[in-house]
Amino acid sequence: MVDPNRITARLGILACLFVTLAGCDSTPTGPSGLEDFGVEPAVVIAGSAGYVPAGPVSVSLTAVGADSCAVWNVTPDGIADRATPPLVDGRATLPAWALAPGEGPQVVQAMFWGHGGAASAVVSDTIIVDATPPVPAGVIFPADPDDPVNTTVKLQWQPFTDSWCDASALVYRVEAVAGGQTWSTGFDGDRHAVLDGLPRETQVEWQVVCRDPAGNESTAAFAPFVTWSVVLPDFVAIPAGTFTMGSPLTEPGRSENEVLHDVELTRGYSMASTQLTYGAIPPLFQWAFDHGLIASDQVGVRDAIDGSAAILWRWEVSLVLFDGATFSLDPRISAGALVSGLSWYGAAALTDWLNAASGFAQVHDRTNGWQSYGDVYAVEGYRLPTEAEWEYACRAGTQTAFWNGELEGACCTNDPGCCCESPTLAAIGYYCANASGFGFPAQKPANPWGLYDMHGGYADFCYDTYSSEYPAGAAVDPVVFDGSGANITRGADNWVGAVLAQGCRAARRGEIGAYMTHLAGARLVRSGLPQARFR
Repeated sequence: MVDPNRITARLGILACLFVTLAGCDSTPTGPSGLEDFGVEPAVVIAGSAGYVPAGPVSVSLTAVGADSCAVWNVTPDGIADRATPPLVDGRATLPAWALAPGEGPQVVQAMFWGHGGAASAVVSDTIIVDATPPVPAGVIFPADPDDPVNTTVKLQWQPFTDSWCDASALVYRVEAVAGGQTWSTGFDGDRHAVLDGLPRETQVEWQVVCRDPAGNESTAAFAPFVTWSVVLPDFVAIPAGTFTMGSPLTEPGRSENEVLHDVELTRGYSMASTQLTYGAIPPLFQWAFDHGLIASDQVGVRDAIDGSAAILWRWEVSLVLFDGATFSLDPRISAGALVSGLSWYGAAALTDWLNAASGFAQVHDRTNGWQSYGDVYAVEGYRLPTEAEWEYACRAGTQTAFWNGELEGACCTNDPGCCCESPTLAAIGYYCANASGFGFPAQKPANPWGLYDMHGGYADFCYDTYSSEYPAGAAVDPVVFDGSGANITRGADNWVGAVLAQGCRAARRGEIGAYMTHLAGARLVRSGLPQARFR
């Protein structure tokens, strides 16, 4: 690439040639200066592309009010290719102006005459000929090729500054190769790309190429990384849309805090088809421990981000073992079993670890009661669903108590302490009447949007803190977070062996202290839709 200091020095030498050129024409009479013309004189090479191949390019000349002009190339050896094209209404175009090959600046200059012989100052435009844009300046993420990262990853690189081409006009293409498969993006102006669905425990080679407006491409900047072993659920696309949140007065088992109101969700998102399973916990905790994000004591695992010591996981309810250095799964539990030992703090912290291992920003501000930094709906990486997002996804376009139908009224007329069977619920979820079969995901049919176990089983943590009243009237992208530490759960209102059918309805709202464990699972969401894409 061209040395900018060398370019500056060369142009300083070329400036000495201007006087020589002026002597090649009849000496103009009258005042000389830009103020003599209605439009400031200009010469533009190839649309000021910055970089162009050697060969003919278009040169545009403009000086409204001028009568004639001269144009020439400035070379290290002097003046070359002088021409005097006719001006029409102060404009001229040379469609095939020759530019010599060779790395370095090419200067095209012009002078205009008019108004009785008055001459403009010399005007010029400069581009680089037969050169490629510089290689992108370096990888931001992954910064350490030996540090495992997530199978959904936000690849990032440094832009560069270049005096010959507007950086905002440059575009980039990313290609990643892993396990015999190739992910490739088109050229885009963003300086990062999100790739989804990379294989686990695989070396990934990726490269980024820069292209300028003239079509020149840089050589590729290469970077390797390795994906980790964490098994995350599949994510399914949830489209933006509107729905009626809450329950009608006639719904059996209804609570007063389920007031019907219209809700619009303006952004699509992706939701995990199931809750997390135990197989993900040891490697996730190990990654967080190795990066100093958690600590342990006799009570359990605690947060260690920004001075927080919130309890994430208690040993007394844990089926994960820790020997002071390494996390492992208790042999009594299957890796495919659903997790139920996290606190809300644990589920929220887990999304921050996933984001750190994916190149995304941390979600929760520990210094502000764990509230999201900015709009939670705008979070780029992993997070917990808002209460509205959860109910919208659970209903999947339906409006009944369960996505497959209504709750049988007789179930809610018996003693509240009894377990009354609901064939409608039993067909799609687990509760007190069939809890002995529960423990693994996706054993019952998915709802129309591909989500399993939305009714019954373990409750899902939501981002919102609990408020007894919904926002008044219709709402757009609603969220309530007041730092009270009492958070919303959805899908079940008790431990699976005790949850009644009415506690599994789509509109049912649960409340749990953020520090409490063993009462809910973790179902993740991601903003946007799952695909290989630029962001």
